[in-house]
Amino acid sequence: STSTSTSTSTSTSTSTTEVACSASTPMDLVFILDSSASLGVPSWQQILEFVAGMINNVVIGPNDVQVGVVIFSNGARVEIDLDEYLNSGDLVAAVLALPFLGTGTNIGGALKTASRTLLTDAGRGRRGQYPSSVVFVTDGTPTDSDTNVQQGIWALQNSTSNVVSVGVGGAVDYALLTRIAGVDGSVFNVSDTGVLRARPTVLDVLEPAVCAVDALVPSSSTSTSTSTSSSTSTSSSTSTSTSTSTSSSTSTTTSTSTSTSSSTSTSTSTS
Repeated sequence: STSTSTSTSTSTSTSTTEVACSASTPMDLVFILDSSASLGVPSWQQILEFVAGMINNVVIGPNDVQVGVVIFSNGARVEIDLDEYLNSGDLVAAVLALPFLGTGTNIGGALKTASRTLLTDAGRGRRGQYPSSVVFVTDGTPTDSDTNVQQGIWALQNSTSNVVSVGVGGAVDYALLTRIAGVDGSVFNVSDTGVLRARPTVLDVLEPAVCAVDALVPSSSTSTSTSTSSSTSTSSSTSTSTSTSTSSSTSTTTSTSTSTSSSTSTSTSTS
């Protein structure tokens, strides 16, 4: 009898490793936070807890990360200068105490305020030798004019190259978030503020986008194995069997991700 068996297996995997903020990532980080009436006080507190969570994952200091905050509703104002708090404990306490404004959604005014103060003014703590990143959070659409919004976008993009736009809930204008982020920025959309502050979901995906424009480092590995066995003996019968199996799996974690906890969040990155 003659019998031949051949088996071939191929597996390919691609993964992307997130780069977390570290002491070697000094930057001026500016949060622009929607404090409009549609949020309500409980959701506002969850946004502040989200900001506090990011602060607790970086090194705060004059030679490391500085954090500034603009809040907006009908108007916009700087609540925390970049050099106002240079240790994480005091900074987190100040963030968690930020007031809820509870009126309109002046997005253009907020972008202009951040651009003209925290992102460009040394008197507000801006350090020219370090890059800046912006995290913009909103739950709705602007109540100011399209012209004002566009002027705010231009001002923002002329003052920083790394903008992360975060939309909360289903009422956000995704196209507007994309315009605010710009070609080098990232856009995330989450179902509610509770998901926004959750680990290990949104924070773990969002932090690398904040820390650097090239925040995701791809790595790939491919392995192929082939084995063939053959045996021959003489008899009055001949049988041949061939089996081939191919498996391919691809796993990629990028700035575009879907994560699920008690509710579902979807985040999408454009760059």
